[in-house]
Amino acid sequence: MATKKTEEPEAVTEEPEAVTEDTETVEGEQTKMSRANNTLHNYMVASAGFGLIPIPVVDVAAFIGANVMLVKRLCEIYDVPFKSNIAKSALTGIGGAVGSLGLAGGLGLSVGKLIPGAGMAAGMLTLPIANTAFTYAVGKIFIAHFEMGGTLLDFNTKDYSGKLAELYKTGKEKAKSLVRRKDKEEDSVASEPQAMAS
Repeated sequence: MATKKTEEPEAVTEEPEAVTEDTETVEGEQTKMSRANNTLHNYMVASAGFGLIPIPVVDVAAFIGANVMLVKRLCEIYDVPFKSNIAKSALTGIGGAVGSLGLAGGLGLSVGKLIPGAGMAAGMLTLPIANTAFTYAVGKIFIAHFEMGGTLLDFNTKDYSGKLAELYKTGKEKAKSLVRRKDKEEDSVASEPQAMAS
């Protein structure tokens, strides 16, 4: 029988104190936190891409599936038993705690793509950022929970409700920086042939 934790969760920090660089190693292996942060980054990029799927509801289904897989992967990294139904329930709770741009807001933005012109443009511009921000919040919350020795069975969204909106806001900034970085990479790749021709 699982015992209920009575201690208050520690604050979730943007960058964990225990790891100063994502490449820090212990005995030649990446730390769990480093692997978890790298995994989170990959799922943030995927979540942004799912927001660009032009078919309403399919984009949200892919995004939710990716977040379930993120939680599963974090469970694997931290040697925590994974249960899909518990992960989905936790994600629903996080979506509600994040507010209007949680899961329900994402579904609204997705359905908005049905409106020709402005609806499609609004959904295609805002959903990737909302998806990335949500995935960032989910990842950071679960990383912090697992770092404290928590499991899926003792995860309670209410323990983190005060931090979720802040993490979502930080996630939006991270999403925007991912887009800016991608634009710079595309500009760099586009200018390479010109530089070679000179």
